[in-house]
Amino acid sequence: MNPVLEDIYRTGKCVDLAGRERKVTGAVPREDALILQEMVRFVKAKTTLETGVAFGLSTLAICEALLKDGAEAGTVPGSRAGPREGTVPVSARRVADVSPALDARDSPRFRPKHYGVDPEQSTAVGGAALANLKRAGLDSVFELLEGPSHLMLPRLVEKGVVLDLAFIDGWHTFDYTLLDFFYIDKMLRPGGVVLLHDRSWPSKQKVIRFIRTHRRYKELPVRPRESGDRPSARGESGTATVCLGGKRWQSQTLKWVRRVVAAKWHWLRGAPFGIVMSAIANRPEIAAFLKLESFEPDHRFFRNF
Repeated sequence: MNPVLEDIYRTGKCVDLAGRERKVTGAVPREDALILQEMVRFVKAKTTLETGVAFGLSTLAICEALLKDGAEAGTVPGSRAGPREGTVPVSARRVADVSPALDARDSPRFRPKHYGVDPEQSTAVGGAALANLKRAGLDSVFELLEGPSHLMLPRLVEKGVVLDLAFIDGWHTFDYTLLDFFYIDKMLRPGGVVLLHDRSWPSKQKVIRFIRTHRRYKELPVRPRESGDRPSARGESGTATVCLGGKRWQSQTLKWVRRVVAAKWHWLRGAPFGIVMSAIANRPEIAAFLKLESFEPDHRFFRNF
């Protein structure tokens, strides 16, 4: 993980464009950032998007993964590499043919691009995400779309942007989240992945049910990765914890205490019950869906969700 991102997770602070120190709040946890990077590698992403940039921790994670060698990515349509053990165990055989536009994007000349939609990057956080990206040397792959997603995303659709991966973490109400997915679905190629953060929120659960009933996606299993995880004997990064004797017991106890403290913190702040239980179970708050094919139901179709 990039040293700048590691430093923000360690201190809980960052510096904005004006040089002011800011306390980072509402950012994705470190474990979720690792999941985002795993997904970027899995689909060999070259063009990605997220709604809700804020301090840019998820942005840093995605941009870093975009610039890294995709040799560890899993099988997607048109690729020749097989899935790496320890990554998302998904077969892409059911996925429809990839859009012809992907051929041109497979060229080494095609530069990675990450779009970030945020209506308040300059006002609410003082351009903190932009400052963090510049410090990390990742600003060259990022393009900020400063405005509400219901206005910014249609512009990308009109431009003919094709996405490999999208991360929805903007305004959390049902209507805005559904609009984010609606436009992203029009840009996401078959074989691409869309991820939704804070999946336990009732509004997000409603959108997840819409995806399951109104589009053709396959939900991917997302496993938690503890920040203290070490490589296993097979050399799979972050898939197993290697500890001995009392040290392992102390480590597991500490992790359990952290989960209970996190759950209590969410409960005191009035968080939905699902989020409290997720904190105790250490279940990732990310839902991931692999797009099987471009599909919209008939105009007469209706199904409760």
